[in-house]
Amino acid sequence: MTTTKKNTKDNKIKFQLSINESTRKTAKFVALKHDTTSSALFEDFIKAVNKNPKLVDLIKDSLK
Repeated sequence: MTTTKKNTKDNKIKFQLSINESTRKTAKFVALKHDTTSSALFEDFIKAVNKNPKLVDLIKDSLK
């Protein structure tokens, strides 16, 4: 995982994740269905988990 600083108006930085191609396509599809970007979807996920850490366990359980 790497982070690269990028100067933008909204202080966003580039954040690189390593995921398989199938997951990348799914993230793009889910984001498109919800009229957002995969980056915004990930950011919302992190914010939600920060507010409610039990979400991680719920997600892990749903994948079993």
